[in-house]
Amino acid sequence: MGLSLDDIYSETLGSSWILFDGASEEQETMLELFHMWLYICGLDQDMEAFFVSEGERYQTKFNVISSFVWKLPEANRIMATRRNIAYYKLPPKSRFACLGWQSIDPQVLLNDIHHGEGLKPAEFSVVFDGPKESSMESFVNAYVNFLFDTDNDHLEYCQPLETHAPAHPWRHLAQWVLRGVAPERLSRKACLDGYSITATTLFALFLHVEECLTFSGHQGWAAKLRMAQLLSSWLEDAELAGLDLGEYGRQESEIFMGCDQLRLRRWFEPIGWDDREDDCEDVTSPSGFRLQSFTYGPHPTDWALLWILDAEEYAGEFWDNIEIPPSVIPGGWVEDGI
Repeated sequence: MGLSLDDIYSETLGSSWILFDGASEEQETMLELFHMWLYICGLDQDMEAFFVSEGERYQTKFNVISSFVWKLPEANRIMATRRNIAYYKLPPKSRFACLGWQSIDPQVLLNDIHHGEGLKPAEFSVVFDGPKESSMESFVNAYVNFLFDTDNDHLEYCQPLETHAPAHPWRHLAQWVLRGVAPERLSRKACLDGYSITATTLFALFLHVEECLTFSGHQGWAAKLRMAQLLSSWLEDAELAGLDLGEYGRQESEIFMGCDQLRLRRWFEPIGWDDREDDCEDVTSPSGFRLQSFTYGPHPTDWALLWILDAEEYAGEFWDNIEIPPSVIPGGWVEDGI
């Protein structure tokens, strides 16, 4: 048994993408390879089998499809040619089976979705029931990643839409896809990668914002301000998508108050380095803010996160000083010994 052309080009293109850094001089070569792969492998002969990946070949196809068809405008235009018309006839569940939110350009994806007769948001929503790369939680992570600019030390595009133009393509994409997502789906709890916790989409957003803030050095009140800014952006997009923010807030508040993992969690914990460890692992200090509750209403401006500083770790030291006063220092004031 030998390798088919499909296998050869899949492996070559998948490996090449890992090394591709987006440089314009490399892009032409990558597009040429992609074009050859599509036509030499006879993509139009079995379009659905190409997009619906199974078993060991999933990751290769995932890299190729997400990283080209919905990333590079030129690659998407190749797919839009008459020869590949079968692509747009695929049901959304098959057409976007290999979609990974971290690998797409939101404007290219929107153009693809609206091609021809286009798709309705409700039709597209089946994408969120696919693998973890295309889940709602992964979408939220990508949304945060591309709105949060660690190099410029601030959150971009977090002002109200009417005062900031043009709005980021990720916000346009969020407004469109959220129109097809039921409120119950947004408030459904799911396991999150990297966390021993199940959380709704809203708290998945909070957790990923915290991760971005921590690694960019934001702490304390500055971190909370930026968390509030990105929450405002998310709520504005949800409101424009037609979501009832009052009901959304009620559901999220009820879930939050019933979840000890979230109520007792310490946020924005300072991170230091453990010099005793050979690999210098991150070490969080035993302090941080707790989210006590949040207000909500029918408009984004009705929402506010209410934090309390968790200082319980200092209580033992305080009572020790009261019950066992410190020793009198020789040469101190007379009153010190009274």
